Amino acid sequence: MIIVTGGAGFIGGWLTRALLARGMQVCVLDDLSTGSLENVPKSADLDLPQGSVCDARDVQDAAEGFSLILHMAGLTGMRLAHSLKREAYSIASNGTATVLDSSAADTPVVLVSSSAVYGLTGQGQVSESTDITETSVCSYD
Repeated sequence: MIIVTGGAGFIGGWLTRALLARGMQVCVLDDLSTGSLENVPKSADLDLPQGSVCDARDVQDAAEGFSLILHMAGLTGMRLAHSLKREAYSIASNGTATVLDSSAADTPVVLVSSSAVYGLTGQGQVSESTDITETSVCSYD
C-alpha cells in the first residue's frame, strides 16, 4: 500500500493512476489547496482523506499501515509560491518534517521536489548547490 501526499495535483494524479494500474492500493493525502479532485482517479483501491501534510494527525491517520510514502505535497507554481512565501516554505519544510516524523521507522519515504524550493532569488541562475533557507526563499521581492 502506498500513500501519495499531494496526490490531487497534476503530477500526483498521474502517478496515482499509474500505481493503481499496477494493482497497488493507494491513499492520496491532499488538502486540495492547489490540487483538484478532478486529478484523482476513481477506484475501489483508492482512499482519499482530505488533510494537510503540516498536520501530524492527518499524516499519521493516512500513513498507518502503508509500506511506502511518496511525498509530493507543495504549492504549485513560482508565482503562487512567491506570493505565499511563508506558506510555501512551511509546506516544504514543516510538511516534510511531519511526514518523516509521522511515518513508521521502517517505512521508506520518497521526497519529490521542484525548482520552487529555490524561490525567486534575484541572483540570476540557481543551482542545486544553492543554500535553501527560510531567509533565502522568503526575502526576495
